[in-house]
Amino acid sequence: MKHVLLALVVACSFPTGALANWAVQNSGEDVFGNVNVTATSIGDNGNVIKFECGSSSKPFFVFLLKNNEGDVPEIAAEFLHVDQDGDRHRSEATLGPWNENYVAVKVTDEKMLRNIVQHMIVATGQVSVGIAIPATDFRVADTFSSRGSTAAGRTLLKHCISE
Repeated sequence: MKHVLLALVVACSFPTGALANWAVQNSGEDVFGNVNVTATSIGDNGNVIKFECGSSSKPFFVFLLKNNEGDVPEIAAEFLHVDQDGDRHRSEATLGPWNENYVAVKVTDEKMLRNIVQHMIVATGQVSVGIAIPATDFRVADTFSSRGSTAAGRTLLKHCISE
């Protein structure tokens, strides 16, 4: 009985991979030398941020918001990020449909991609982001954990961000 309790205490004392807040999928090289990468995290408020890059598209990331109220037309949006130094950055984005459960604010601005990836690599605290829809004054902010962000950021920098 003592050994079972000790094992339970030890198992609960150490973080596991399941607790990592950034999930990275790396396809490895295909026959053409291309690599497809995604990095995803769920924020404190339940929103999702997902980076994607690959052989067939320009790198981008989306800020996903729960929405099951039907189709959403594409409209202009703004993406905001507070970096590791506390500086606020803004980028043009587009709000549009993603799937039956989410709408996406999509960002393709390479400077913003680089800023966030560099922040992920050095983050020791939360990564704060937000979106705004100027036409409606709709705004949403969320924070994403730094747990697993260093490895995710390094993978994105290596495969998705041009030098």
